[in-house]
Amino acid sequence: MLSVIVLVAIVAGGAAWHELQRRDLLEQIARIPGVEIELGCRMSPQWLPQRLQDQVPWSLCLVRQPYLAITEEISPADFELLNRWREFQYVELRRSEALSDDMLLKLIERQSLLALRFMPPRRLNSEHLSALVKKPELIELETLAGPFSQDDINAFGEMSRLENLTLDGSVAPECSLQPLAKLTCLLNLEWHHSGLSDKHFTPIAPLGSLKAIELLETTLTSKSWPLLETMSISYRHLESPGIDDGIVRALTTISKRNPDINSVALLGGSVSDNAIKELVTISSLTNVEVDAKRLTPACIDEFAKLKNLGSLNLRNAASIDDASLSKLALLKLWSLELDHTQITDEGVSALANHPTLIELSLSGSRITDRSIPILGAIPELNSLDLRDTAISNKGLDQLQEVLERQIASNPGGKPTSGIYIEWPHITQLKLSRTKVTSDRVREFRQTFQLMKVERFEEADPASANSKPSSLPE
Repeated sequence: MLSVIVLVAIVAGGAAWHELQRRDLLEQIARIPGVEIELGCRMSPQWLPQRLQDQVPWSLCLVRQPYLAITEEISPADFELLNRWREFQYVELRRSEALSDDMLLKLIERQSLLALRFMPPRRLNSEHLSALVKKPELIELETLAGPFSQDDINAFGEMSRLENLTLDGSVAPECSLQPLAKLTCLLNLEWHHSGLSDKHFTPIAPLGSLKAIELLETTLTSKSWPLLETMSISYRHLESPGIDDGIVRALTTISKRNPDINSVALLGGSVSDNAIKELVTISSLTNVEVDAKRLTPACIDEFAKLKNLGSLNLRNAASIDDASLSKLALLKLWSLELDHTQITDEGVSALANHPTLIELSLSGSRITDRSIPILGAIPELNSLDLRDTAISNKGLDQLQEVLERQIASNPGGKPTSGIYIEWPHITQLKLSRTKVTSDRVREFRQTFQLMKVERFEEADPASANSKPSSLPE
């Protein structure tokens, strides 16, 4: 009996010692400039309020842990140190040159690696792709840069367990996408700057596992819509100059035979108020994103007919004003994006204490610092985009006061040594092209180590009409 007790004590003591070693390693890694560690992800089904769990798209509910982000160029010595942390599975490179080719190869060859994401996109050489093909456990590969050759497409087709694939770049007209049809586990396919034509799209139509598809800067026409009907896709995001009222009519026809459609994004062209009247007949829609150049405030009453609507993004909605926002504030939206509108501080007052908003973008609107106390106090708000507005240092001071009061009421939410832990409120803030100074942003980041604060003095790589990233300054 004594020997058993001693053995248990030794094992327990050894486990505690290894845990101390692990914590010490994490402390060292967290101090490396340009490295961020996240041991949990707030945006998960368990975190979301019960009333929103069925509305938020599955693609936003992935729990990524343990997670490592490399935001700046790091030395070989620092890379070797972080490479000792054997547990991290998800890696995000927020600068494509942050790692040399040799470092990247070592990272790819890690046994624990499940997901790899590049911001901005990076082109991989044949050695990198060969190493990825040998990793049957890989489930996410995001934002690889093109142009893509037939050999590249063939390699992607061999990554049999991929669930998420995001590509950025063109593919040759003669290139066949048939190898992608072998990705029977693929749930999400995104392809930016693709130039995809109807001919390219035909071979991947049999991908019955797809739940979400996003094809940007294509030349797709209405001929491709019947192909979409063969997939059980709940989220369709297409960008093409051919997007018009006719596309919406085709979509409503498809929805009568495919009741799974709950999310639609139609960009690149333009639709009218009449098209919105047809679109809202798809009663299953919970997420809508349209280019709103031709829309008038009258369309807001139409969106209110979608009883399950949780996310609304109206890009380039120059006619949307304070009265429109007052109507939208009555909806139980979890995400609202109204970029480049006529909304002012008076309109923002309608959002005071909105009970469900998690994401809000008012980029390019006419709001000022007066809106900050209202926006900062929205109880569920997680992401706030204020790019291209008149927000100044004074507004950031006000936001800091709101967050500090919230932290004071939740002491367990304070950061420790820069390692990401649970946070009670806003975790992502976008301030590019505002009146907030770089020095003030730097101070703010130091105070709130968990918050991803974006501020670019120069023009962003992505246009103001693109979904913003969380790149560091």
